Amino acid sequence: MLVALCVVIAWGTFFPLISEAITGTKESVGPPFFNRITTPLALLLVVLSGIGPMLAWRRGTVAGAMRVFGFPIAGAGAALLAMLVLTPAAESVTSLIMVTFVAFVLPEIRQEF
Repeated sequence: MLVALCVVIAWGTFFPLISEAITGTKESVGPPFFNRITTPLALLLVVLSGIGPMLAWRRGTVAGAMRVFGFPIAGAGAALLAMLVLTPAAESVTSLIMVTFVAFVLPEIRQEF
């Protein structure tokens, strides 16, 4: 995910120079490009940062995963429900997803320690 984010940011940064070198016209890439591409990658990075450390290397089972992820999934569900009921953040789907993923990761960090 970090490499994908680096590639997207490098492409968006150097695209005007590449475009001018090839076609002779300078095309610009603005914040909407970066927001549209990097937001899903960042969301995936957050959820994978919670899943990765909790998986046992070469000895993971479905039952073990259910045991390990039970509390974090419940925390994420509670945070999602609280966000939907209590805050106006439910209007922004991206922020709703990000808070839910963070609420998934935080109990896993606590559980790991």
